[in-house]
Amino acid sequence: MGFVGKYEVTMDAKNRFLLPAALKKQFPDGAEKFIVSRGREGCLIIYTLALWEQIEKELTAKGDNDPKIREFKAVLYDSTYEVELDAAGRAMLQGESVEYAGLKKEVMLASYGDRIQIWDLAKYKQRMAKIRETSFIETADALGLSVF
Repeated sequence: MGFVGKYEVTMDAKNRFLLPAALKKQFPDGAEKFIVSRGREGCLIIYTLALWEQIEKELTAKGDNDPKIREFKAVLYDSTYEVELDAAGRAMLQGESVEYAGLKKEVMLASYGDRIQIWDLAKYKQRMAKIRETSFIETADALGLSVF
């Protein structure tokens, strides 16, 4: 089962935030480590170690013959790092990734299936308002999702 829920957190001056207990419980085996990388649309992504291992296998299988693949891997690996919760249960993000995502003090941790997105709170609210302007049901129908 994937992650569920969204959580507003505050990031301190050292780019640390407290991982909410309700979200931490959803990590497999009470994991204290995870991978952070850049995501689409200007957010960051938290991956479990197991999911990141699957992603790396998929990337390795692509080989390195295509320059686009090499460029993609270079940017991805340059912006990817492991995070371990400190004794207080806080995660610390690296400054470069904080800049990429435009994170300020108020941050949204939004579940996204098997991963968690990290958004600047204001940016997240704007994005969701824009997405909600389109018909949720029409999009579900267009995608053939009959559960809605």
